[in-house]
Amino acid sequence: MEYVPERCKLLIRQLLENEIVTIKELKSLLNVSERTISSDLDSVEELVKIFGATLKRKPNVGIWIEANKESREKLYNISKGSYYYTPISSEERKNYIILKLLESDTYITIQDISDELYVSRSTTEKDLKTVEKWLEFKNLKIIKRPNKGIKIDGSEIEIRLAFFEILSEIINVENFIALLEKFSNERNLENILRIIESSYPKLFKDINIFAIAKFIEQLEEKLGYRFTDNSSIELMIYISISLKRLKINKQIVLNENIKKSIIKNKTYEAVKTVYSIFENELKVKLTDDELCYIAVHVLGSKIQKNFNLETNIFTSDETMEEHYNLCTEMVKRVDKVLNTRIHNDKQLLKGLYLHIKVAVNRIFHKLPIKNPFLIEIKKFYPLAFEAAVIACDVIKEKWGIEVDEDEIAFVALHFGAAFERNKYEKENNFKALIVCNVGIGSSQFLAAKLKRIFKEIEIVEIISVAEIKKFINDPELDLIITTIPLPEYEIKMIKVDPFLPPRDIEKIAKFIEKKKYNKSAMKRKNILSSLIKKELIFWIKGVSRKNEIIKILSDELTKKEYVKNTFYQSVLEREKIASTAIEQFAIPHALPGHVVKSAISIGVLEKPIDWDGKKVNVVFLLAFGEDLKGQLQFVFDELNKVIEKDMIEKMRDTHSIDDIYELFIGKEKDEWSY
Repeated sequence: MEYVPERCKLLIRQLLENEIVTIKELKSLLNVSERTISSDLDSVEELVKIFGATLKRKPNVGIWIEANKESREKLYNISKGSYYYTPISSEERKNYIILKLLESDTYITIQDISDELYVSRSTTEKDLKTVEKWLEFKNLKIIKRPNKGIKIDGSEIEIRLAFFEILSEIINVENFIALLEKFSNERNLENILRIIESSYPKLFKDINIFAIAKFIEQLEEKLGYRFTDNSSIELMIYISISLKRLKINKQIVLNENIKKSIIKNKTYEAVKTVYSIFENELKVKLTDDELCYIAVHVLGSKIQKNFNLETNIFTSDETMEEHYNLCTEMVKRVDKVLNTRIHNDKQLLKGLYLHIKVAVNRIFHKLPIKNPFLIEIKKFYPLAFEAAVIACDVIKEKWGIEVDEDEIAFVALHFGAAFERNKYEKENNFKALIVCNVGIGSSQFLAAKLKRIFKEIEIVEIISVAEIKKFINDPELDLIITTIPLPEYEIKMIKVDPFLPPRDIEKIAKFIEKKKYNKSAMKRKNILSSLIKKELIFWIKGVSRKNEIIKILSDELTKKEYVKNTFYQSVLEREKIASTAIEQFAIPHALPGHVVKSAISIGVLEKPIDWDGKKVNVVFLLAFGEDLKGQLQFVFDELNKVIEKDMIEKMRDTHSIDDIYELFIGKEKDEWSY
């Protein structure tokens, strides 16, 4: 809990208890100048933002706070107490306890934690179970000693990574950036420092945050590139954590071979040189190991802009070639497994290379990175996410290191963009024949005008009526544009004037617009109907663990010969890579090579279960095999259309398999009813 100045607390209380307050009233209440009131209101404005509230100031009217009920309660707690705020929810208490344990070098009693949180000992003990589970994932554990209390045990690197991760969860990056932008305004320096120190739980106490900000700025100049805002803040947080830990004599010791490889890198030299400038201000001397680890974080930071395009953060052309070859192999693997055709996408390879050359450092040194779009990517671009899982398996094979789902989701963005480009080309290119009997000059004029107006039309050939039978059975032919009347064919024909007047241009434009929809729709139509069977829909009771549900659905698929005996184990292996839970539903699936015939098995749960932190009500077990290759994008597009929040709730509310089936298939039919 952090200190908030008494005057600011009094201001907050007055603003919460009164609809509108004037500067004159506040001046009289606090017995200070208008200038001081204005300065304090600047501080209050930044503080209330953190809780989703807004301070409003209107000339000749007054000042007030706009906030919802939850925000008002938290702000009122601040105004009443002598501390920042009291964690209320179990999630807030969990974060508070983790931070307290990470910050402490001594044992802390459960009773002391309970007293600070104003909760019972039994509540704290319950919270500690959640804390222990969280720490376990970070390779840390809690040591308990009778009459002493509890403390965290683990390697210094793991402790700092955990510290970084919990702070990344708590800190509102946008608000933080807004505060940092005011560094240049010297008048507000003191206010900003006060707000920053009171906004983020003890992180910046006794730390010269301004010196760290200047260090990062000069480091950018030295390296010749600028970090993204998020990366700058992550570096600031990490350096602050390092300095705090070093002040209690907690140092990192790196493997000698790793240290030697980092010291050879010019990023290390830049960090060492620039840090020496700020060493006196920051009051901490860094060892080579500590400088190396900061260099690793710098290497893993996202870059927004290069000042010098020739600047490269890697040591040699050989390294660059290695990373490019890695990206090429990643794309080829995706093409092979998913039957896509993106290996010639130069934009994909370039974007992937620029990402991987930085990400490799994060992955290799296990540096955490938070992807703010993780949930959205998994929900709206599941095929791209799966492609990234397949691609990142190449990294695992090469270096024997796991890639976490936040990093996978960043890779997925590049594959998602490639799929969209590929999909656009497929759905927006149309093959046309030109049938013309008025001479080569006129036919070439018509072809040239068509190409200029309709970029999506590919002219296969300019032919005479006698040649039409050679082409009429081409399944990829979309349109015949003719200057003369022709017999009826299955392929759409549009009769035009050789000089293509506006009325004919409009006819072709309408055809293309309709064809764009139909071309995609025909591939998608009824695809889910072919995958979902009544025999594969189940109402599941009395099950509380995800592995049990996966087992039930997998056994049914195996029994009905949709999948191989290895399917269930493969689904579990895939879950270890990244959770498939998305909001109220989950879409578990196997890694490639375990499906006989594609199908979707649906499990509707009597009660929601915990699935990697998400409350899941419905499980769609996807068994996609060779027979769906090339159609996966369409399948996932359709799944996204029908799996919505209201759909999940409707499925839960009915206990009839027939009704669930009709509900699902009926939804698909509705999508195509127009």
